[in-house]
Amino acid sequence: MKAMSKVARILAFLTVAMMIGSMAVSAAAPRVVLKFAHVMATDHAYHLMAEKFKEELEALSNGQVEVQIFPAGQLGNERDLVEGLQIGTIDVSTVTSALTAGFVPGFQVFSLPFLFRDFDHLFMIMDGPMGEQLEQEMLQAGLVKLGFVSGGSRSLYSRAPIRSLSDLRGKKIRTMEDPIYIERVSAGGVQVSAG
Repeated sequence: MKAMSKVARILAFLTVAMMIGSMAVSAAAPRVVLKFAHVMATDHAYHLMAEKFKEELEALSNGQVEVQIFPAGQLGNERDLVEGLQIGTIDVSTVTSALTAGFVPGFQVFSLPFLFRDFDHLFMIMDGPMGEQLEQEMLQAGLVKLGFVSGGSRSLYSRAPIRSLSDLRGKKIRTMEDPIYIERVSAGGVQVSAG
């Protein structure tokens, strides 16, 4: 009888061990593939950030997550990318605040000039209540904030030297499709081409 109970205990143990083993196999998540898309060239800070994101996430996931990067507008312009984020055809993206403002109105504030002293000041604000408010607005628009990043400040490029605002009169300047940018640039007598 004792021998039989020992065999029964071994069989019970093996049965439980097999059940746990099969649950671990069935519970193992399939490999996840994330699409990270942006519109900048591969030497831009956005792309370098995407590569670092890929490197760190893939290492942390022990091979369970693969990040595929699509630079230089391969999956569309920024509007396409935000819409792709909303419907799930794109998983991660970096998009300018001017374009994001079309989906999350609070981002319009970043089109105003001279708000921040420097990048430290910008990130101090974004890591505080304002950033939290924008994060909530993003969620309402079907977007999830992973972090805030700066691709630099707006600059003006010209073949002719620009030393004062009067040097801009009569010039044609291409700017982003942002009402605040367009109004700001055209206020100085500049012809604006948006897009």
